[in-house]
Amino acid sequence: MTAEALRAPESTWEYCLSAADELVAWHLAQDAPASVTTDLHPHVVLLLAAAIHARATEARLQGPAVADVALDGPEGAVDLVIRDARTVLRAAPARPGEAQREQLLDSPAALLPTVQVAAAFVLLHHTATAGTVGATIRERATAMSAARRQQARAVADIMGDDDW
Repeated sequence: MTAEALRAPESTWEYCLSAADELVAWHLAQDAPASVTTDLHPHVVLLLAAAIHARATEARLQGPAVADVALDGPEGAVDLVIRDARTVLRAAPARPGEAQREQLLDSPAALLPTVQVAAAFVLLHHTATAGTVGATIRERATAMSAARRQQARAVADIMGDDDW
């Protein structure tokens, strides 16, 4: 991992990408059915980030405030993932994520729908676990942080680091 990968997000788009990546990481840590495969992971993150960005833009949320975007419900990201994927992908900032965006928009017919289903499943998994319609990214932060700590502990156990 490089120092570049460890820096804090600087733009609203980077916050959206970070939130999307955390949503997917939590989903994968839950032993959920394999809706997000390794080859789809960057595409799912990009589509989720684009939907989060669109909702954040509509609500005039910037930077870390994107955590107030709802995952589902009338103002949620899941509707955009399902119904307006191409629109939100085209409207999202170009970088980072340009290569994945081009692949999704110019790909064979099966790639985008497969990514849409996987991204919707991630969001609906969060919603089901939250137990409420309209749960926000911020409301899921505790669960996502716990999953990250659990993953770090598992790595430490494998590496033999007893000080963790």
